[in-house]
Amino acid sequence: MTRETPPFRADHVGSLLRPAALLEARARHAAGTIDADELRTAEDAAVRRVVRMQEDVGLQTATDGEFRRTSWHMDFIYQLGGVARTDEKLTVHFRNDQGELDFESAALKVQEFIAVLKDLVAIPIKTWDERLTSAQAQRFLIQGGVRRAERKEKVDKMAASILLQSYLDSLAQ
Repeated sequence: MTRETPPFRADHVGSLLRPAALLEARARHAAGTIDADELRTAEDAAVRRVVRMQEDVGLQTATDGEFRRTSWHMDFIYQLGGVARTDEKLTVHFRNDQGELDFESAALKVQEFIAVLKDLVAIPIKTWDERLTSAQAQRFLIQGGVRRAERKEKVDKMAASILLQSYLDSLAQ
């Protein structure tokens, strides 16, 4: 049954978008123009502001926004054995009613992880490059006249199909 009056059920997710000042401080730290202490000061200020904002809107609990993390998942992934940082970047393009935004995230090298995995399982493991499958799937769906709202639901399945088909085609060669 859906409630019609407060209190409404809500889940509080920890990750929040990083403010511009914190993004700038991270970039300056990466470039070596500020040290770890100065980055920590910028993080502290951003955390204080975001906690205050949550208090101001009446939330009973608050999150630090995970502002000390590089990204919501990469800090965890880098702790996995066999996963290494690279200088390569992945760019994801976002678009909404207010405009467009490109987000750049670190890429991974997982070759060592694959070697560990091969020792753990008794089945063959084959790596396959999937970098362009989502873009290719988007093009196919657009060419097929699929509406934008429907494409969002179908793009991952289509990309997985393209990936599998390219692998199967390679076996026939």
